[in-house]
Amino acid sequence: MKHLALHVLVALAATSSATCQIKWTTDLDAAFARAKDEKRVIFVAINMDGERANAEMLAEHYRDGRLAKLSRQTVNIFCTQSKERRVSGVSVEQQNHCDVQVRERILKATPDTWVVSPQHLFLGPDGKILSSVPYRVTKGELEWMWVDAIHKIDKDFAWKLPGSAHAPRRLRYDGKPAAPAEGKKPPTKEEVDEILDGLNKDGLSGWARAREKIPILMRSDDKRAMDVAVTVLGFIQGERRARMLDGIGATSPRVWWRVVTPHVSDRLAVVRRAAVDALGALAEPKAVKVLDKASKNRKEEATIRGCILIAWASCNPKDKKLARLLAKTVRDDDEMLRSRVIIAAGKLEQRKAVTELLAKGLADGSTIVRQTSAWMVAQRRDKHLLQSVQAAAGIETDPETKELMKAADAAIGGASLEPFKDLEQHLRSLSLVRR
Repeated sequence: MKHLALHVLVALAATSSATCQIKWTTDLDAAFARAKDEKRVIFVAINMDGERANAEMLAEHYRDGRLAKLSRQTVNIFCTQSKERRVSGVSVEQQNHCDVQVRERILKATPDTWVVSPQHLFLGPDGKILSSVPYRVTKGELEWMWVDAIHKIDKDFAWKLPGSAHAPRRLRYDGKPAAPAEGKKPPTKEEVDEILDGLNKDGLSGWARAREKIPILMRSDDKRAMDVAVTVLGFIQGERRARMLDGIGATSPRVWWRVVTPHVSDRLAVVRRAAVDALGALAEPKAVKVLDKASKNRKEEATIRGCILIAWASCNPKDKKLARLLAKTVRDDDEMLRSRVIIAAGKLEQRKAVTELLAKGLADGSTIVRQTSAWMVAQRRDKHLLQSVQAAAGIETDPETKELMKAADAAIGGASLEPFKDLEQHLRSLSLVRR
């Protein structure tokens, strides 16, 4: 009986695992034909080995139960140039074949072009791009996009979105995929070997020329590359250290968070800021412990305190401890810190907390805080925020802020974020936004 029970459990586990995976179509022509015949949306997932967040998509998003259930409403294509099988039900040959098809017919890219990835596209039954998003997205963001795309074809589709769902910041409705990424391909093991051999062989002169090679190593997840970076960061100081940390945040795989964390407590503010921002860009949940500790330093500059909150939200947008801290900090006297609280709130995947924080931001006494709040509402495109932004617009006295609130209202209905371009540039000039 024990053996029978074990077999039953194994069978149930296998069945459960199968239902928690997306069913992929293995040919783009077949996908187009089915989508046209059944009036379905086509979901395209582009994945590349070595690029940041691709492994996360494979291990978590494409195995998520809710997303798997939602995917039954669409025709799904997975493509990658990897020579190893990456998803269930798709062979290496099939995933490579789909990659060629998608490059030629959708991305308008050659087989040698290093395309932005991960990248997700939703196409209509006619093959035209409904929406797309490059780089990392959370499960909640991907679920929101999925439902949004289906609603463009089937307005009556019923699906209750969870509190974690909202539009991704980089969402595109312009019918164009992200531009090809030239020269950003992670180095191969052989290329890493060659660089490291050169450094070791040439002694001090090799290390003197390391500046040219470090940016290449920073795109690798090889532990030896990270060890070199640790050594270099130990040698350089000040602005040079900060610039290298910025580079890690921009290009390195997620595992590099361990390289960054020691510099969160650097003696120089410019380095601490760069380290915190890099952790936010890497979005590694394990980094929350470091950020939590840093947030307790009441002697820290207000600018960096705010950046810590934003990075924390990127690393774990569902963290309730962070939501409580934001609710407390949004009352701070420093308007720039309050603005950063609002940016952090815009990243949360806790609907109640987000709604309350952005409502407070929209009613703030500071114009810049109210405008930042309108921008966050627009980015999220969450209908649950509609009442707050409409009420705020109704009593707003500053003409420019009022227009931004109206633009946020329109964005929830699907309008462009173009009205926020000048504000985004202004926030960058204030160093509120860096990436």
